[in-house]
This record gives sequence, C-alpha cells and structure tokens, in this order.
Amino acid sequence: MLGFKTVGRGGAFQLAQPALVREYIHERKFFEHWRKLYRWVGIDSLLAHDWEDWLVGANVDPRLYDTREGAFSCYEDAVECKIGPSSFCRPEEFVYVAPRDVPTDLESAWLQVRTTT
Repeated sequence: MLGFKTVGRGGAFQLAQPALVREYIHERKFFEHWRKLYRWVGIDSLLAHDWEDWLVGANVDPRLYDTREGAFSCYEDAVECKIGPSSFCRPEEFVYVAPRDVPTDLESAWLQVRTTT
C-alpha cells in the first residue's frame, strides 16, 4: 500500500477531492482486511509515517517498517541522471550523476542520498 502523495497528480487530486483524501488517510478497514487475509501487508515509508501512531497502537513491530523516505530505497531517474530519496523529494535532495559515470557514481550518489534523510 502506498501513502498519498501531495505532489504531481496527488496534489491535483487532493485539491479536487479533499474529503476522499481524508477518508484515504484515516480509513484503515482495507488494511485490516488484507492484514487478516495475508498476515503481511507491504507499505511504503510515507504511509508508515502517516499511520505511525496507529501502527504503534496496533502493536506492529517497529522493525517491520520505516518512516524515513530513502532510508532503504531510492528513486533513480535514468533520463535526467539523478537519484534521490523519493520521486517527490525537493530538487535540492537529488544527486546528479554524469551518464558516463553511472556505474561508478551510483553507489556514491546513493550514499549521499542516504545521509540527507
């Protein structure tokens, strides 16, 4: 399950449908249904952040989620040769990699991204 983004299409939707956004953020019946069916439910860090109080109250082991965007994953844009903690991060959070150096610079760029989150 993915958290609700407030940039790009998510920002436009939020402006047009604020009641649906509130329902999405606070409605956990879907989550509970899947959790009972499959025991495990994958969520992204944004949803973990939005629902952190609820996850703690539901006794979800904190080792099973992280609320920091980019702590264990990253966004890589091969067209613009940039890497960041997420696709919706601030422009200054991106690290740019020269196309010819991608294989050697990718690891160092990832380390730079991880240290900014």
